[in-house]
Amino acid sequence: MALCSLYQQGQSSPAGTEDRQMTEYRVTLRFQFPAWNEKSGIPFLVHARNKSEAIKYAKRQAERDGHIGGHAAGSGRASFKAEVV
Repeated sequence: MALCSLYQQGQSSPAGTEDRQMTEYRVTLRFQFPAWNEKSGIPFLVHARNKSEAIKYAKRQAERDGHIGGHAAGSGRASFKAEVV
């Protein structure tokens, strides 16, 4: 029996193939030495399966936006905190 027909019949998915629920997280990027407009942190809204995945996606977004890595020197350490919205 094909996998898609099992789903159509309403049966549970086979072990290891179920999709976990995506949750919306607010990931806040904070710097050790923030600029005046970064005091409260830089928020990112991310849909992910868990907090570590949300932080991973936010790090990628922050790097693409130029907040971390490359030319963003001088801000000190960067930390990320994920909270469920």
